[in-house]
Amino acid sequence: MIDFKKLLNNDNHQESLQYLKEIVQKAVVGASTFDDVIERGGLRLVFEKSLPVQVASDLCAIIKRLGLYPYASGMERRSCRSNSPADYCENIFYIAQDIFADWVNYDLITSIKSNGNKRWQDWQNKYSHCGFLTETLLVALKIDQGDDAIIADIRDILLSGNNTVSISHELIKGVAMSHNEELHEIMKNLLLAAKLQEGLRQSILHNADGGTTKFLMLMMKTVSDNNLLRFSSAIRSIGVWMGLGYDYSEKRTVEKLLNLGIKYIEDESVRTIAKNSVDVIEMYAAMWAESVFSVQGLYSDIEKHMMHGKKHQKMVSAYFLMQTGSSSIANELFGETLYDRSRIELAGKYLGESDLDVLALIIQSYSLQYHRIVSNKGWGETDPLEQAMKIKIDLYSYPQYLKNENTRNVDFQHFSDMMERVPKKIILSRKSLLIG
Repeated sequence: MIDFKKLLNNDNHQESLQYLKEIVQKAVVGASTFDDVIERGGLRLVFEKSLPVQVASDLCAIIKRLGLYPYASGMERRSCRSNSPADYCENIFYIAQDIFADWVNYDLITSIKSNGNKRWQDWQNKYSHCGFLTETLLVALKIDQGDDAIIADIRDILLSGNNTVSISHELIKGVAMSHNEELHEIMKNLLLAAKLQEGLRQSILHNADGGTTKFLMLMMKTVSDNNLLRFSSAIRSIGVWMGLGYDYSEKRTVEKLLNLGIKYIEDESVRTIAKNSVDVIEMYAAMWAESVFSVQGLYSDIEKHMMHGKKHQKMVSAYFLMQTGSSSIANELFGETLYDRSRIELAGKYLGESDLDVLALIIQSYSLQYHRIVSNKGWGETDPLEQAMKIKIDLYSYPQYLKNENTRNVDFQHFSDMMERVPKKIILSRKSLLIG
């Protein structure tokens, strides 16, 4: 049973927020679909008890649509989608937090027309406005529900002669998340018209991968067909989408990866063949294209390559496995590492890998950050040894894979063996560096 007195406790907001986090975690753990999260997990009841009827209905609807979009955010995000609600736990929590927002004085169109100015003015009052994620999802929902007033207002904003002032990130991403082909075409034309407006072009491309697969493809083809890679914002965006990194600037590699990505998204049979290619870029692009539909479709390929593949196939697979991790924020929000559990479990299976180059990539997927798995960090101690002695590992914070003691013992032995295999010169060099 949900204690609504505790959840909606106006006297202690932090306690309410913590309780909401526990409700969301319970709803997500074990849920196989987003319907399960809403109905069996109790979030529909939470929304209906906390919000106006229409708002509660809308929040339920946008959570059920989350699987249409990538689960990660930020500059280190990748375009991976998932069929597991656990991968979206951070997004679900942020949406659920908006039960505390001021919906009485909220108007969707007024908000997106403000271009973020109102939110900046109200930053001291965090819940005077719903969050960025919720607003973008609401824009997409209303468009797809055929809300004529909303669609007309958005069309007017996009076609306005002064649109550079009024087009907000929320509006751009909301359109990208919708299935409205007319608005998609307007956005495409706006991108092409933004020749001297680097900021607008960057905003459109920065949000393109967060939308539907169809919108992403439209933007990718637009960039390719119109040589938009001559602009740094286009190169940066594709670098983020496809895992090259925000600062990657080698145009030739980006162009090849972009065109292969388009090809492999469009043709599943070609993508399947390319996932076994001897060409590293072809193989990587095919794995990325697969993840655009569902990251779960990659796990069997990764396991196959890690067990029987050639070195380059193992390295690409290990690197891509690392790329599928979600944002670090969620692991701070939730005690159990919900969405990195598959990644860590897969990496753990191959800690006995003999090739050190491959192993170095595998370890990056296996790692857990220290501050997320301890219940008492020993802060305040001036002596590092005293601090270390007071640290207590919280097994609850481990992903499920590592809660098994035998598994941890086996993995520890692998790490012990690794220390014997690392070239001694590197160890000595590192030791000298530390001493110096």
